[in-house]
Amino acid sequence: NPADYLLEADAKGDLLFTICRMECAAPKIRYNIRDMGGVMRYPDLLARLRTFGLSTKDIAPRTSALPILWLHGRSDLMVSFYGANIYPRNIESIIDHDPMLKTKIHSFQLSTFEDAEVNAHLAIRLEKSPGTNGALDSSALQGLFIQELARCNQDFREVSKLFPKERVVIELHDFGTGPFAGREKRIKNKYVA
Repeated sequence: NPADYLLEADAKGDLLFTICRMECAAPKIRYNIRDMGGVMRYPDLLARLRTFGLSTKDIAPRTSALPILWLHGRSDLMVSFYGANIYPRNIESIIDHDPMLKTKIHSFQLSTFEDAEVNAHLAIRLEKSPGTNGALDSSALQGLFIQELARCNQDFREVSKLFPKERVVIELHDFGTGPFAGREKRIKNKYVA
């Protein structure tokens, strides 16, 4: 609601939120929650569309003169593994495009860690969907995630030649347990630990 919030985008494309309601318990001014996107005034949208020979009626049956807001991801969410940036959207894409994973995996979390010999590891923690019965095979999932990360992430594809597959660790957790416990206290999912 543009009467309640002032939205801006900074030079990096992070959205900045200012709460304009007087009854707000915790005022926020240019608060950055690391959502990436942009804001455009309606007249600027019309001008931009005209450069492509379009009008708003070409893309939407009803319009208003309110500003346009778009959101396309998070700016602080990734882990670096052997120099490859692994993003939650990579993992989300793998889960969403596999029919079995889409029904059996509720959420995920990424992290990296080093073992006693200072070898880097990528941990992919998977939270099973509520009521998921039967064991998921972490070894098979490890192979699937390595293969699919190499397919959808060019950096990972290049560095995957540098480490044994055991450096990618799959952890399976029942719904609401382990790192997924206490979700009701958070507004957003925590995809990077």
